Amino acid sequence: MLKSLLSLLPNLLKSNAIIYVLWCFCIVVGFVLNKQLNIANEKIGIYKLENELIRSSLTTCNAKIDEQNAKFKELEAKKPNLAKITANIKAKQSVKAPKNSECVEIKGYYERATQDMLNKLKENRQ
Repeated sequence: MLKSLLSLLPNLLKSNAIIYVLWCFCIVVGFVLNKQLNIANEKIGIYKLENELIRSSLTTCNAKIDEQNAKFKELEAKKPNLAKITANIKAKQSVKAPKNSECVEIKGYYERATQDMLNKLKENRQ
């Protein structure tokens, strides 16, 4: 068999058959490589689309989270100013209405009330 193959080799080299075989081999290799390239391009396209979908869903999720955080901040109860509340309580306790209708007590009541109001006004301006 080897002898017959070696005897055919010079005949193949003399004829154009070797060129046809090489052309067929190149065409088949080109076809296979083209098919693999198309498959790789499709995979790359799919990966790019998935990446864009993930990014878009991530940005929408972040936007919704920011909206919810803003709503939570709006709903958050404001802490009362304890200093002002205690000052108001002290002012109300110090200013008591006169029990009887003596002029001195009525005058003192109004003096204390106006003085406390002036003090509150000064504190609020600061």
